[in-house]
Amino acid sequence: MTLVLLTLRWVIAVPAGLAASVLVMFPVHWGILLLYSLTGSSSETLVTIVGDDGEVRGCGLMGLTCLVSAESLERVAQAFVAPFVTLTVVARLVPTQKFYAVAALCALYLVVFGAIMGLAAVTGGGPMIGRVGFEGYSGWRWLEFVAVSAIGVSGAVVPFYRQLQTWRDTR
Repeated sequence: MTLVLLTLRWVIAVPAGLAASVLVMFPVHWGILLLYSLTGSSSETLVTIVGDDGEVRGCGLMGLTCLVSAESLERVAQAFVAPFVTLTVVARLVPTQKFYAVAALCALYLVVFGAIMGLAAVTGGGPMIGRVGFEGYSGWRWLEFVAVSAIGVSGAVVPFYRQLQTWRDTR
């Protein structure tokens, strides 16, 4: 490879990883919406609930669609997908020192993610800090916060661990 191509691969790695992450979020969003729309709200399903208005509504996927909102499931899924895809694409694109590049980006991601989640925990604002009418984390919303935190960290650690194993095997 020429020096120009090597330099270009280093320069384009992070923006390409971020762009790929954004592009992958669309199918995740569409898949979750499709999952929730296909499960239907027929009262003939196995699990049903009675709404505040007295209407019987069905719950798909053995009650999952009534327990977890589509918005919450999407937050948890995207918390994993965003860092996973970004770091995986960066690992594929950088020409040399893949382990060190992924390790540095993983550490940077964990610091920024930790700061954002810490701010969300203190202010009760969650990912949408300052949203009008947001009550903060109370009741079962803390469970969503913990799930997003754990899954978000694992989304960065999995590609790092994969690069660590590859790095160990080559040494």
